[in-house]
Amino acid sequence: MNWSFRKCELGDIIRSRVGEIFHYGIFVSEEEIIQFGYNPSLREKDKDNIVVIATDIDTFSCGQMVEVGELTFSDHKKRFAPQKVVDNVRSRLGEGGYNIIHNNCEHFAYECYTGIKYSSHEEEARAKWKNMPYLNVYISYIPNNIVIEKLLSKERNEEIECASNLEVKTQKYWAWKILELAIVRDLKIDPSTVNFIKDKNGKWSSDNFKFSISHTKNVVAIAISNKEVGIDIEEKNRLNNSSDNLKAKILHKKESVKSNLELLELWTKKEAIYKYIGKNSFIPNKILTTDYPVSSFDVDDSYVVSICSNEKERSRFYGLYNGKIGLFQGKVNKLCGTSL
Repeated sequence: MNWSFRKCELGDIIRSRVGEIFHYGIFVSEEEIIQFGYNPSLREKDKDNIVVIATDIDTFSCGQMVEVGELTFSDHKKRFAPQKVVDNVRSRLGEGGYNIIHNNCEHFAYECYTGIKYSSHEEEARAKWKNMPYLNVYISYIPNNIVIEKLLSKERNEEIECASNLEVKTQKYWAWKILELAIVRDLKIDPSTVNFIKDKNGKWSSDNFKFSISHTKNVVAIAISNKEVGIDIEEKNRLNNSSDNLKAKILHKKESVKSNLELLELWTKKEAIYKYIGKNSFIPNKILTTDYPVSSFDVDDSYVVSICSNEKERSRFYGLYNGKIGLFQGKVNKLCGTSL
């Protein structure tokens, strides 16, 4: 919609500036402007009970210029006839339920004018919220006797079918299934509309968001964000013995560990970093963890989870319970010497 300073006519949508925002209404006559609440400059008049009212144009505008909405050619079919607009606004006189974000004067005027509830302020707020950094982590125990169904990515189905045994196939399937649930919860979109891409190194990505997947024999861990992210989960008892040869493969020359648990934590950090930076080959002893935004967690006293992300301080942990996503009900503790 465009705006002009032409003469107001019956059924026009109009607005007047109030600082950095606008106050909206519908023009019936110079003596009858119907709007959702007084101009914010007069908010003391109705701050405790904002309802749809009729005022004269001077009260509506509070001395500011009045602009008239001009629909583009393609939008003309969306507006009601002038008398229908007037009937709409008059039928709502005295209506309450004002909400500055979801049900304000702009929503009201547009809905009466076109039948569509719209507010530029709400759309700006939605866009700002959508672009805010987030990092959600999903941890789910793998159920027994899973029935492996088709996933939304044909290529991912083929990859799972080629898994070496049923256990690995189940882990891969459940990890992707949790990812699909996370997409619905976090992005409010149909996973079938997501364009999943697999590069020549086997790394999966998406145009819509960033994600990382890891799994053990019994648990899967998913990280989903709008920024780069890497995640890895390992069972604490995986390293029963740490030979010097194994340490040489894992430790950077500037690193040292005092226990198997510290070595395992370091391993998960480097796996998470590898997924975060997306390099072609994984050479643990070439990665210095202090160069990256990575932290580790202790989960249910049995697993170590490492997350690499610039947004890790925003992380929220979720799980799957009775088929529904909820806040993770197990224990998620910071490991000694790490921070998030």
